[in-house]
Amino acid sequence: DLEILVDWCVRTGQRIIQLLPVNDTAYDAPPYCSASAFALNPVYLSLFDIPGIDPAEVRAIRRDFDGLDRIVYWRLKGEKMRLLWKAYMSAKDKQKSGNYMEFCRDNAYWLDTYAAFMVMKDKHEQKSCKTWTDAPAGTAEQIARLVDRHPDEIGFYRFLQWHLDRQWRRVHDYAAGRGVLLK
Repeated sequence: DLEILVDWCVRTGQRIIQLLPVNDTAYDAPPYCSASAFALNPVYLSLFDIPGIDPAEVRAIRRDFDGLDRIVYWRLKGEKMRLLWKAYMSAKDKQKSGNYMEFCRDNAYWLDTYAAFMVMKDKHEQKSCKTWTDAPAGTAEQIARLVDRHPDEIGFYRFLQWHLDRQWRRVHDYAAGRGVLLK
């Protein structure tokens, strides 16, 4: 969808697209509630570009939201996450490709800590981490234990960020090639 916005900007003489929040805010929408300084928000994923997601199911969800006066952010994100989880579960054993593994390796300094935080956030029904009584202190050993205990959930958040990075780079290059700054 961002390519469509870039094309519109070119037609109307606009040169900048600023998206907020661009970072993952979990199920909160305000940009000052970011779950990570590095992780992108899965709400920006193009579902049509994710293998294993049925385009007919995406269109059906779009129809459900088309008639609404206001989009309920957490509901929209929940629908996207449901479809993304199904896609991840069908692809998880095939995620050993060079590009995916390279992304995980190059982003290891933040990716597993972020994924562990999101798993805990899910476990605690999106409540503030200040209310968690079982929160890991964030040491490498504690994060590694959480990764070992929740391999599918951690893998899911890696999967999301890999696809976000891939799509963001493609859209960024598309926009730059048309003289539009995407930030």
